[in-house]
Amino acid sequence: VRAFSAATGEKIWDTDIGRGRIADVPLAVGPNGTIYTGTNNYPGDGARVTALNATTGTIKWSVVLEGFNVSGIALATDGTLFITAQNTTKLTALNPVDGAIKWEYTHGGFSPSAPSVGPDGTVYFTSGSNAGTTLYAVK
Repeated sequence: VRAFSAATGEKIWDTDIGRGRIADVPLAVGPNGTIYTGTNNYPGDGARVTALNATTGTIKWSVVLEGFNVSGIALATDGTLFITAQNTTKLTALNPVDGAIKWEYTHGGFSPSAPSVGPDGTVYFTSGSNAGTTLYAVK
């Protein structure tokens, strides 16, 4: 993960976050400036979520979840991170301070989409199976 100056384009920091490559999802930035990113690892390695200090690039924490590709990261107004990953049937809520799992919701499909958080804290995402695609709303 690299940070560049918006004014000059110069590199500010460059941090190796470990095995895998950055997932094809946008980074999320918390209210305190913490950067959250996911990695796309090969099956069996897990989906990794990493929190970085925006000023220094220092890794605050890194956790491995089920699945092999972080599909999406969404932030609630209280800072809770909601993570979906391919090849798993779970929506995972993480504590933004240390990456601890707050709770998990098991749904009926695989390869969920990126989650979105509504103004009332409801988390929305879709998940597919042989029976079709289902929209979930979890609070």
